[in-house]
Amino acid sequence: MIYRIIQKCGACAALLLLHASLSASKCTKFGSLVVRCALNAGCLSVNNNFAIGGNLSVDGTITTPVGTLGDLLAYGSWVNTTSGTISAGTNVIFPTASAANSSNITVDATNSIFTVDIAGTYLILYQVTGLVGFGITASLILQQAPAATGIFAQVTGGTVVMVTYDTFDDTIPVEVSNAIIISAGSGDKFQLLNSDNDIALTAGAHAGNGAAITFLRIHA
Repeated sequence: MIYRIIQKCGACAALLLLHASLSASKCTKFGSLVVRCALNAGCLSVNNNFAIGGNLSVDGTITTPVGTLGDLLAYGSWVNTTSGTISAGTNVIFPTASAANSSNITVDATNSIFTVDIAGTYLILYQVTGLVGFGITASLILQQAPAATGIFAQVTGGTVVMVTYDTFDDTIPVEVSNAIIISAGSGDKFQLLNSDNDIALTAGAHAGNGAAITFLRIHA
């Protein structure tokens, strides 16, 4: 094994392994670790940065500053590919079957209310494409309900307004999107509410979906 110590930090060191593999049957701890090839370890603890260019194999647990690696796996993405209408006062619909990939986040098929199973900081992205008619607006509001109360409230910065800007043609679809970083507790619920006027979703235009939403847990 060829390695070089590139940084000292107290009692720990950051290792850069050049074209080599690291193998350790006992628990191995590092400040920061960059591996160019494969990594095999009984258990692994990294306090700062961790990067690997090859395969990762750990028989025990992987510990990070925000907990075990498995705790970070909460994510999901859903789309609405139809051209239906989202009535005022109802949630934007995301069929459960549209989930391309998800873990520890579920959606109620009857009302498109999302529930996060793991507490943490989440990045939520959403996009809606549709028609509202000239001079008419529709406000899309991301709302959160804490598990303790079950009462939905608007997320700060979570509102986008859909309005037709073309004064000559109100049949051109309008696309709006937003991104929010927010803290959530285990069991918290989210919904994307159309609060004002009907929206005729337009699948196939612009991004190709009438609506889309993504949840990604980025920190504990």
